[in-house]
Order: sequence, then C-alpha cells, then structure tokens
Amino acid sequence: GKLPGLLKSNAADLVLLDYTPQITGVEHLAVGIEKFVVVESARFEGPEDLYLVHDPQDTATEMFFRSQGGKTRAYRRGYMGEVYGITEGVAQGLGRAVMSEHLVEGDKRLRVVPGLRPQKRSVALCWARQDWYPKLHLLIREELRDHLAQHLSE
Repeated sequence: GKLPGLLKSNAADLVLLDYTPQITGVEHLAVGIEKFVVVESARFEGPEDLYLVHDPQDTATEMFFRSQGGKTRAYRRGYMGEVYGITEGVAQGLGRAVMSEHLVEGDKRLRVVPGLRPQKRSVALCWARQDWYPKLHLLIREELRDHLAQHLSE
C-alpha cells in the first residue's frame, strides 16, 4: 500500500492500517479491531456481482470473501478512486462494496447485506523507528492506544 511508503519517505509521522506491516524500520502498536461488511443501496436495485473499490490495488473485497470460507464467489470490480466515491456509488445503486462498518453506520442510504459474516481486522498504528521522538508524537501514540479501541469494536 501507499501508506507505509509515506512513513519510509518521512511524508507522514504516523499511519493507521488495517493490517500489521512487516517492513524493516517500521514499528507498530495494535490499537483495536475494525469490522468490514458488505453494503448495498437501501433504495435502488443494483448488480449483486459488481463491487466498488478504490483502484486495481485495492484487495478489501478479495480479503473479505477469503475470510468467509468456502468457495470464492465470482465478482466484477468498479473503480471509484476513494471512499466517498464508493459510498456514493453504492448509495446510487451502482454496485456493492466491502466497507468498514464504522464508515457506514447511520447512513440510511446503505444497508448491510445479510448472510455474510463481518470480517474482523486488527488496526495498527505505525511509525518509522527513530532514535528520538518529539513529545507530540509520543502523546498521539498514547492517546490512540488508550482511546481508539473504544471506537473500534470487536
């Protein structure tokens, strides 16, 4: 993904990932569990085999169906570029999407597709290893470690 590269190039101090990267020089701290669900439009009938994703490198749909066990279902992908495009496309009935549950909670335009188990993924706070960290960096890590878990449910 792009986010770990931001750490290596010092373009970001901290990133949150839904996996634990195994990259030399990158440290991580587990801060919670995120649930992924399949959503569709609550208002419009859309294709059940078309899944809206960010771009060709987006593996969320593949990982979700692999977590379901059994035979992998066939599906097509539609590229929407970013999460708000995906959400809007699903709401308009263009297709379904695998999304983080907390991003779609309360959005009356969407509904969770029944019959599929939510996929749970660990959320990791990641940063580039350094000899010295500014106080703000340490405070952010501490705050996320202590308080983010209550917003990412199991």
